[in-house]
Amino acid sequence: MNENAVTVIRNYVNENLFIPARNWSDYEFKRRSYERWAAHEIIKRVDKTPEKEPFFIILYFRYQMDALSSIREDSDAEFIFITARDTADEILELF
Repeated sequence: MNENAVTVIRNYVNENLFIPARNWSDYEFKRRSYERWAAHEIIKRVDKTPEKEPFFIILYFRYQMDALSSIREDSDAEFIFITARDTADEILELF
């Protein structure tokens, strides 16, 4: 099951989270970079735990990012975690 999930997520990354271009604004470049990081972190977690349902692995990652975004007072860190949480939400919709 998780091999299929990893393939689905990789396809999503390739189609929707392609590498940002150098001429993008600083904000968009960072946002896309954090989205890609989150997606690849999710892939890693899903791939490492084949005994667990991918949906719940992604949901837990989302929960962690949501919790981290609320405890950090640093706006850059908050942006990273909120972006990761939103990316997890988008990936959850695939399942």
